[in-house]
Amino acid sequence: MEIYKQGNKYYGKVLKVLSKNAPADAKCEACEGRLKDQPIEGMVIINGLEKKGKMYKDGVVIDPENGKSYECKIWLNEDNPDLLMVRGYVLFLYRTQTWERM
Repeated sequence: MEIYKQGNKYYGKVLKVLSKNAPADAKCEACEGRLKDQPIEGMVIINGLEKKGKMYKDGVVIDPENGKSYECKIWLNEDNPDLLMVRGYVLFLYRTQTWERM
């Protein structure tokens, strides 16, 4: 993943698929609209985050495995700045993943 700033918002782009369960040329078959059947590598899956204190939030993350989008916020782990905490949520239900800097 590459997290980058464009204007006043932050985005996350898949640079390389590392999952052993998915081929490098995997496509987002479950996605809808313009992302339907697009390669996951190169896809922007985090959109429109805004910096608010130590967090980046009020954006959207797309899960390429099921094609669904979720509200999103990300932040660096306070104990280890090489770990990025990524949370996708709907209402009060959420899932947080830890992404490690390479």
